[in-house]
Amino acid sequence: MGILDRWNPLKGKQPGQAGTTPTPGKPKIKSKEANRIATEVHQILRQHPDTTDEKLMNVLNIPNTDDYRECITAGRKACEKERLLTNNTGHDIQPLTSDTSNGTGVRQVQHGELTLITFSGEELLKKVEERRNRVSFDLSGTAKFMDNFNQVWSWAGPILFALGTIGEIFLVLWQRQKQQDWFTAATIIAVSMIAEGTLLAISFTAKRLRNRADKRSTGWTDKEKHKLEVLKRFWLALAIGVAATQIAFVVAQTKSTDIGPGGVWIVAIVRSLAALVADAYTAFVSEEKPTSGELAIEQQDKETQFTKKILEQTAVEVETINAGAIKVQEVGIEAEMRQDRMNTQKEIAKLQNQAQIETMQEEQRQKVLIDRMRNSAMRAIFDPEMPPEQRKAIIGMLTGLMGATKELPPGGTTITEEDD
Repeated sequence: MGILDRWNPLKGKQPGQAGTTPTPGKPKIKSKEANRIATEVHQILRQHPDTTDEKLMNVLNIPNTDDYRECITAGRKACEKERLLTNNTGHDIQPLTSDTSNGTGVRQVQHGELTLITFSGEELLKKVEERRNRVSFDLSGTAKFMDNFNQVWSWAGPILFALGTIGEIFLVLWQRQKQQDWFTAATIIAVSMIAEGTLLAISFTAKRLRNRADKRSTGWTDKEKHKLEVLKRFWLALAIGVAATQIAFVVAQTKSTDIGPGGVWIVAIVRSLAALVADAYTAFVSEEKPTSGELAIEQQDKETQFTKKILEQTAVEVETINAGAIKVQEVGIEAEMRQDRMNTQKEIAKLQNQAQIETMQEEQRQKVLIDRMRNSAMRAIFDPEMPPEQRKAIIGMLTGLMGATKELPPGGTTITEEDD
């Protein structure tokens, strides 16, 4: 949205309303184009407020139609409003050139001789939204695959383990039955299914119990903890029986030609323990895949944190730039003050030098005058060739000085005591 959208007479009107009927044969200009023209008119009128509409049309190379004249009018109104605001507040608020060219939304705020920057609320939200659109808060493809696989394997693994164990037990016992018929086979499978099905149920029950308790904000209850301990005991008891049947199957069905009886037993034990560890992972460790609601909440939290960080970084950026601008002005003011102090000291030094010169000149004049008086007095006394008039004047002056000297108060300090 341009900075002049609220003054644009074409924005928000629908075809068919008053003042919006297109000129026959000419398409109506778009809102974006109207904003651009109004903004350019606004910028031109800032520097040249007396420019006429005809000259603006020639400079901008736009036709003389009602729609384009309305754009020029919108630009004039914007410039007039800005001029009124400037006159009333003394602050000149105007967007940078980049505000209309690349949509940065940076604005200059003029306070006297200091220029600061800020963002309009609309442009700041637009900036945050653009940044959010360039990033993804959803799970990656790999994460989704791993969650789905873990979710499926948490029930498929124990089922395959149970089916495999039932098959192993059946083979070991079936081959060693005195009478092999369908009843014997059904009995072997049924008993095996009871053991394996119970182990499977315990694994699933423990998994569900853990997941429910872990997701609860209040945590585990004492009843849940006790129930989990009971499930662990049942699982361990069944696991020992299942492990025994698996070991028996491997020992009975595996030839010891290459690895010997000891090797067969080692393989049987390790294989059985590995299978039980896998089942124990499902029962006591694995977690459920997050629900769509939980993922939505998590994604919303990430978006909120991202927005918060963007706003904080923007605030720090604006604060840094404005602090730098203020610092530059402080440095400039300090330099001016230092220059003024230097000029003041310079003028004071000049005045002191001038006063010293005048004092020395006055002292020199007095010294010359005293020397002349002394010479004149000596001539008046000892020079017989001195004119009588001059001699009389000098002697009279000396007599007057002596009389004035007698009238001076005596030197020293006089203390007068009064009797009470």
